[in-house]
Amino acid sequence: MPGVRLPFQCVVCKTWTNPKNRCKINSELEQLILKRLPIELKDTDVLCNKCRIKHFYKLSPVENFDNKLIDQSDNEEYQPPVSKKTSFASPPSVRLNIPSTPKSHSRCFICKRPGPKLIVVPSEARFTAFVQRNVIIKSGTRCCPVHMDESQIKDEALQSVKASESAFVNRATVLELLNKLRASCNKTRKRFDFNTLNNEEYVDLTGLNKEAIRDICAGVDGHIRNTPVRDILTTVGIFFFKLKSGLSNTILGHYMSVLGPYLSDGKNNDAKILNHIINTNVEDIKSYVHPGDIFVVDRGFRDSLQLLEVGQMIWEYSQRCLHFCQKARPSSKPRSPTLAGLSRSQVPFIGDFVQIICAVCNKYLPPLSSSCSDDDRLAHHMLQLATQENSLKTEIEESNLDKSRAVWVPVSDTDLEDFPRLTEDILRTLTCGVYQLKLCPGYIQEHLEGDEDIRVHKERSGLIRVRLQSRHVSAKQYNLWIKFNNYEILGWYCKCRSGSRIVGMCAHCAAVIWYLGYGKHRFLGALGVRDWSEYVDDASVVPPTVDSSDSDSD
Repeated sequence: MPGVRLPFQCVVCKTWTNPKNRCKINSELEQLILKRLPIELKDTDVLCNKCRIKHFYKLSPVENFDNKLIDQSDNEEYQPPVSKKTSFASPPSVRLNIPSTPKSHSRCFICKRPGPKLIVVPSEARFTAFVQRNVIIKSGTRCCPVHMDESQIKDEALQSVKASESAFVNRATVLELLNKLRASCNKTRKRFDFNTLNNEEYVDLTGLNKEAIRDICAGVDGHIRNTPVRDILTTVGIFFFKLKSGLSNTILGHYMSVLGPYLSDGKNNDAKILNHIINTNVEDIKSYVHPGDIFVVDRGFRDSLQLLEVGQMIWEYSQRCLHFCQKARPSSKPRSPTLAGLSRSQVPFIGDFVQIICAVCNKYLPPLSSSCSDDDRLAHHMLQLATQENSLKTEIEESNLDKSRAVWVPVSDTDLEDFPRLTEDILRTLTCGVYQLKLCPGYIQEHLEGDEDIRVHKERSGLIRVRLQSRHVSAKQYNLWIKFNNYEILGWYCKCRSGSRIVGMCAHCAAVIWYLGYGKHRFLGALGVRDWSEYVDDASVVPPTVDSSDSDSD
């Protein structure tokens, strides 16, 4: 009819077609389409040439060669030809509400740079991106080699990709993801769970059989609550396991593993050793280190933070380090006095020696860490602080105080009479421990007696900015802010790597607060630091020589 436009859309890709770019769906195409797609066809439906060639292309009928075949039944060397199977890729007909990255063959899908030095994103990297980032990267997508870290895409590169809100994939892609998820689940090892133990294992661990433990659980039901960490069965099982084995509650303070020995050169620092342990999966460490686990590390492990974040592990930056393993390094000055004096022929056995020592320590010596009555209060205080944010940092950044001009004055010439006087208990509460407080006297004395003094700029009443020399890098200085009133410290913020935390504070803030609130009022001269150099000779100091002629004349 005139004026009526028929819907000449491809039934597969839904694109409008012109007469030269479409074909009618005959009975043969209809069977192929219905076999591969769950759709209903109409008499007016058409198929574009691109989809017909890509998905439903079929070879022309082969002539009948039955009459031309030669009887090879008597030929012992004859091998019949191998039949070839033609695989058809299903069209992208499944829509998933999962972000998807753009697919590009000639350009990097991350930075959009053209080839030719592009690599195809491996299947393992695409699966990791789907599991960890909930992003689908289509098969055949290419990227620059700089965006890859071995066989995985770098986390910062993947975060910079602008993904669409949904993904349009084919059935093969969905099947591939399901198979990989199934394989990954089968490889995952379960944690220790009393619900999965058999009767013999119950007897070995607790001394009671499975039926007896469950009967006890029924008796204490209502007196013990289930928690997200463990249920009643696990609580009762651990209790009887402790009674049978005699192990302390502080079992986690013992040596869990002994690795090494490692060299003591610049290529084997704390961070690189930790990277090596995780990347090479030493002693199958990945089986008991899971996403969400907390690593408490000190500044020596700061170069490992990216690796821990890629593994979805939580890290806490702390001056006090809780090691999940102990390592030994042979050097000219061994850390353990037990290993001192070993000959070169014994170097191959150092690792065995350290393991024996640690086993003896676990058996006969107290744990590495012991609990005290104040631990629960301190832990509760730290958990409360962990839920808060550094409001002083926000105030400084919004007010651009870090970019404003400062008039630096030596701390000795600054009027800070309104700075509160603090006790040792208050300082321990602020720093969440005593480690940094032990460093404060020496750190401050180095500034007061050295070339770099402590400089102070008064932003306003109750807020000062302090410039302090770095403890480790002589060419680096840090600015820090301290907010206070006449009675207490209200906030702190430093421009160093860990200066914005409020669960404790960095060594720079701790040193300034200690000195202004405690040290300068307690110590008049030296800040409790003894100068041991007076007992050591200095070869660079040469006394003036006395001329012999002058001595004779006298």
